[in-house]
Amino acid sequence: MRQDLPIEFAFATEPPSAVAEADLLNLLAEALADQAIEAARAEADASGG
Repeated sequence: MRQDLPIEFAFATEPPSAVAEADLLNLLAEALADQAIEAARAEADASGG
């Protein structure tokens, strides 16, 4: 994958590979985990915990 382009442009200009797909899925999983952590923190703050 080209390192000089944002990931969405790199995927648009190069054929997908299994490694690139795995990298994208890992990024998605990390983003979802971060969102879940933030939501749990916000819920704990709201409930006074």
